[in-house]
Amino acid sequence: MVEKDPQLSALNVGELDLFVDSMQPSQIECIGNQGWVDWHIRLQKLNQQAVLEASSLQEELTKETLISAGKLPVLVYEAICIQVWRTKIFPQIIKLEPAPENTFGVYMVLYHEAAAVGLLETVLFHEDGAQCINEVVVDLLNYAVDQLTALLALINNGYLKPVTSKDLESETAIEELERQKRDLQFDISMRCISIVRYIAEHMEVGGAGASISTNLYKTHDVPSLLTHLLIHEPWMKRNEAGDLQMFNFGRWSKPSAEDLAQMHRTEVQLWLCLRQLLLEPRLAHYYTIDECRRSAFCRLQVKMTDLMLDQIPPLGDLKMFLCRLAVGDYSSLHNRTNGVKNPGCTLIEIVPQVSLSV
Repeated sequence: MVEKDPQLSALNVGELDLFVDSMQPSQIECIGNQGWVDWHIRLQKLNQQAVLEASSLQEELTKETLISAGKLPVLVYEAICIQVWRTKIFPQIIKLEPAPENTFGVYMVLYHEAAAVGLLETVLFHEDGAQCINEVVVDLLNYAVDQLTALLALINNGYLKPVTSKDLESETAIEELERQKRDLQFDISMRCISIVRYIAEHMEVGGAGASISTNLYKTHDVPSLLTHLLIHEPWMKRNEAGDLQMFNFGRWSKPSAEDLAQMHRTEVQLWLCLRQLLLEPRLAHYYTIDECRRSAFCRLQVKMTDLMLDQIPPLGDLKMFLCRLAVGDYSSLHNRTNGVKNPGCTLIEIVPQVSLSV
């Protein structure tokens, strides 16, 4: 066993098992009370510890403990619970107190969702993590795709445009809270790109492949969603001075020469997820590439440079697919039904349950 470096630990001895054993889904009416605050602090520490272990190549004890205790569904529940809270309850709080003196409590609740999603992103990298969420995987997929849609909405509403110092100085408490809420939404959405990729790669785990495929291809059209995100490049923006900034690990910063020479981690996740979906054998049964989709996919060809393919060789297969798509009509291939009247029809589908129980 690899010994833990005490300088790279967010938890004291014995806290990991104690914190994981105590994990229980929040009740929405209890959000904000002292018991919930204590749980929020524990979740933050678990997230920090998981990131430290993964980034420093330590033994991933946090991941193993969460999986062995079967606690990953709790994290899915927490993310969806706070999503419901910020869409249903947060606006009512603002109406009741339009000029709050202290916004820390509300921000802490909003940040709870980011902590849960961050921990899920770290753990679901591993296939055994995907096995642990098979009962709630459709709930998580629907939640994650909602966040990708929210990311596009943020971009279309000018989130990536520079904010001036004058604007920040003149903010009211509510405007500051709304800005923080958008920042957290952006961070959550960027993390959900990875989560969607992990679900797509492990869609056969737990026997939920048909339901996951239906949601990925038919319900949400995730390939088109990923394509639009690749076109918009949300991991980059310009600041007030016109300098390029990149989004890394929850904050915007000036990229180094090394950063500019390498593909951004979010860009890599988007490309690999799109490759997984377009080259998936299930594609022909669930997805029709019509002229509109074909046109959007072909726009990506110019982005697939030799430098990109040198860094991520598996994308060569995707480039070949896009080249063939650009010069030929793929509608006949993707409309083949082998005599099935309604291709992609799922006879028994897993229905999301978590949002109904929040």
